[in-house]
Amino acid sequence: MLLNFLFPSSLFFTATSLLTLASAATGGLAEARGKHVQYSKFFGVGSQAVSASTIALSSRAAMVILYSPAFLVGLTSFVLFPDEGFRSLLLKSVISTHLGKRIFEVFCKII
Repeated sequence: MLLNFLFPSSLFFTATSLLTLASAATGGLAEARGKHVQYSKFFGVGSQAVSASTIALSSRAAMVILYSPAFLVGLTSFVLFPDEGFRSLLLKSVISTHLGKRIFEVFCKII
């Protein structure tokens, strides 16, 4: 019972898990070799050269723009798929709570 909960028997989930494992292993090896991922939450904050084609958004505005639709889809999933079992309820709850918390954090810092 617990193994079926943790590892559902589906070709799609198995393939997705293997791709995720391969991606994580590749990223980990690249980091160990010194090829670091060039990511920054505040990318380009200190740079003076901003081209005319670049749209500059604050991180808070970008968070609201990106997280709001996902949060609404999470809430809608409760209505569209009401009785899908405990696993589905847990997933919908965690995703909706996480995205709602992130949006709430943005609005709390604005006030």
